[in-house]
Amino acid sequence: DIKARNLQESLDAVVTACVNFVSVDVNTASPALLRYVSGLNQLSARSLYDYRCQHGPFRNREEFRCVPAFGEVAYIQAAGFLKIYDGDNPLDATFIHPESYALAGKILERLRDRRDPADPPNSIPSPAQAAHDPAALADVAHELDVAALATEWEVGELLLADIIAALTRPRRDPREDLPSPVFRRSILKLVDLKPGMELQGTVLNVVDFGAFVDIGISDSALVHISQLVDRFVEDPHEVVGVGDVLRVWVLDIDKARRRVSLTAIGPDAARRNSPGGRKRDKPSAKKKGGQPPSPHIAGATATQRPRHRVRTQAPAPTPSPIAPLSAGMAAGTEPLRSFADLKQFLAASQSNPDASDGETGD
Repeated sequence: DIKARNLQESLDAVVTACVNFVSVDVNTASPALLRYVSGLNQLSARSLYDYRCQHGPFRNREEFRCVPAFGEVAYIQAAGFLKIYDGDNPLDATFIHPESYALAGKILERLRDRRDPADPPNSIPSPAQAAHDPAALADVAHELDVAALATEWEVGELLLADIIAALTRPRRDPREDLPSPVFRRSILKLVDLKPGMELQGTVLNVVDFGAFVDIGISDSALVHISQLVDRFVEDPHEVVGVGDVLRVWVLDIDKARRRVSLTAIGPDAARRNSPGGRKRDKPSAKKKGGQPPSPHIAGATATQRPRHRVRTQAPAPTPSPIAPLSAGMAAGTEPLRSFADLKQFLAASQSNPDASDGETGD
């Protein structure tokens, strides 16, 4: 349904966003992975890989400037996403861009008095040290007044906060902070599902008619828009988004088409919305086209509102009274006012043809 070119562009954009969100180890990444780093293309990624193969692993980010086809613009855009572990500068293993190394040094200097004086100003504790050493950066960084430092150094607060976060967790993998999907280990195949079974899954995609949820099987599982919440919604994006973890229940299993219908409305809410309880209705807003709803529909309560509109025949309109002809109209000396007057004039002429001929001159 989609052009191959547009589909490829969309897929490349998703992969690029994911690669730059996590970053890559420049000394182990392949050219196929490096080409998705912001600022690089196939040529510059291949040049980076060939230079590493010829001269050995990179020791610092400044070496990127020596790579052919790796210009200044590519360096500015890509340096922060290319990490070097166990290199000459510990800051090269963080998300901190080389342009902000001087600012990172100022932050470390402010924290120097709270740490071991023998440590170099740019040393960064390992994850194990940060977890066990009470003098690690993570234990003292929260005492910094970010707003005051941003004003003193004339930098942005968000930039300063990001640098502090990178210093306190130098080898952080952003994927560790994402909620991991929780599956039932006993659910591995479609035949293991049963109606009413409670599951937990991650939203993979949100479309106009509902949300596709990953419940740990390879088959498609859909929560229809009417089963997302126990109220009326026009757009599924109002209640769910990609990556959300949902608690769902199995409604139906289509083994022939290998599809699973789910609901995010719990059994308690489903009983409340049963015919004996409260029904889910659309809000009494204007209908499409800007026309207000029918008064008897909008004024009814949830339990009084009919399921279907009953068509009723409109009463016949009451005819307006016909004004009689004046003497001048009957004699033909005054103009007639309407077709009703013309009808009366013709009726009078037919009843008295001689008078009509004389009056009209025919």
